[in-house]
Amino acid sequence: MDIDDIITLPNQNHGIKECVLTFFLKFPIVDLDSFPIFFENSLKSVFKKYDLLNTFSFTFPIQNNKDQGIKRESDNLGGYKLFKLNDDKNTEIICQFLNERNRQFFAIHCIDYKTWKFFKSTAKQIIKEFEVWIDNEIVALNLYYIDEFRSKEEITSLDRIFNRESDLLPSGFFKSQNTFLVFNTQRKKENSSKEYFDKIELKNQNKVLSIGHSTVIQSNGHKFNEIHGSDEIWKDIDWAHDNNKIFLKDVLSVEVQKHVGLIK
Repeated sequence: MDIDDIITLPNQNHGIKECVLTFFLKFPIVDLDSFPIFFENSLKSVFKKYDLLNTFSFTFPIQNNKDQGIKRESDNLGGYKLFKLNDDKNTEIICQFLNERNRQFFAIHCIDYKTWKFFKSTAKQIIKEFEVWIDNEIVALNLYYIDEFRSKEEITSLDRIFNRESDLLPSGFFKSQNTFLVFNTQRKKENSSKEYFDKIELKNQNKVLSIGHSTVIQSNGHKFNEIHGSDEIWKDIDWAHDNNKIFLKDVLSVEVQKHVGLIK
């Protein structure tokens, strides 16, 4: 049997289900109430629509404190989610920014991934549009890929899909049809003092094989409005993309690597 007789891909050309580029911000995004006006004036040519994102907070009564009432819940505006459509009117890009309780971020999700060149140019376009509205600093960036395969077999042929000689996969991974493996590392880039963090999640559940990989790189205090024109930031993002490919080449079999276009 050929490899496409035992697995299906989320699309015709590769195994990428979603790619996300996230910038973690130093300060909460201010003046969220002004965003609808900004959208109408500057973003309607790029995005079809947007939704509000709310944050929730809870207060729980302390045991034996009679003066404190029952738990209270507040619902506050935290950010927005924007939708860019492709030529078939399906969602291609989701952009969201959110002030959470302990962090704030700006993220670009590619749902209809074509090529790295396409995603990178689209991300640059979106960031350029937001430069005049977001006044903030970047503390880190994260490039996250989700690859997914679905097994056509009742018993998934893990030996054909994954690399038994992988530096990352333990032997026990190949002995189970129901596995969730998480692997976190903190390292320095080669020939550089800059640190990065890898987070890897591999799932094999209900004949769905999911591979999630985050590369988080700390930033040197760049302003948000410097992202678009910063060679340093885009070199880091390109490096994170290459780091993902190195990881996939370690865990996937040569047969699957050829099938998804990692190697020829």
